[in-house]
Amino acid sequence: MDAENEPLLFVSANKNKLQYANKLLHNLAVDVKCVEFKLYDALYINDIFLVAAFKATEAYDRSRKPCIVMDTGFYINNYPGEREFPGSLINENLLTPLGVDGLLEKMKDVNDRSCYFKECLVYYDGSHLQTFYGYRFGNLLTEKRGSSTVEAWSELWSVFQPKHSDKTLAEMTEEERHDKKDGHTEALEEFAVWYRQKNPQKVLKKQ
Repeated sequence: MDAENEPLLFVSANKNKLQYANKLLHNLAVDVKCVEFKLYDALYINDIFLVAAFKATEAYDRSRKPCIVMDTGFYINNYPGEREFPGSLINENLLTPLGVDGLLEKMKDVNDRSCYFKECLVYYDGSHLQTFYGYRFGNLLTEKRGSSTVEAWSELWSVFQPKHSDKTLAEMTEEERHDKKDGHTEALEEFAVWYRQKNPQKVLKKQ
C-alpha cells in the first residue's frame, strides 16, 4: 500500500470515539481504523499530552502507519484537598476507587462546583508530531441525570452540565452535544480542519 492510501490508525479502546472520528473525516479519502494496546504502568502519569504522545509514537513504531491518539482529562477546580482532581487519571484516581456516587459524596459540601473536560489529540506519522486541544467548561451537579447511551465516552457525562445549558451531557442528543453554544472546542474537529489543509489531495470531490 502506498503512502497516499495508508489508513489513519485511531489508537483507542473507545469505539464511540472512533465513530465520531469517522464522521468528521467522512469526506477524506482515508480509512480510519481503531487499534488498541496497553501502556506500561510507568506511563500512568497525570499529563494527557505525555500519555497521548507516547501512545501515538509507540503505535507508529509498531504499525509504521500514521496514528492519532486522543486522551481526555477531567478537572474539578475545588475538589477537597486537591485542586483540578483527577486530571488525566480519571479511571485510576476517580472512577475505579470512588465511582460517580463516591465523587458526589466527596463534593456534597462544596459550593463552587466548576469543572472542565480537556482533550489532547496527538497525530504522528513517523516524522511529524502535531497536537490539538479541546476544552469544555461547566459544573458538577449534585445528582446524576440522564441515561447511559451508546455514544457516552464517560460515566461523568451524567453529572457534568456544560455552560449555558440546562442539561447534562448524558441528557443531550448528539446534535446538542456538538452545538457550540457553550463555547467548547473539540480536538477532533481541530485535527480534521488541519488534516484537510495538510492533505488537500485526499479531500473527496462532491459528485
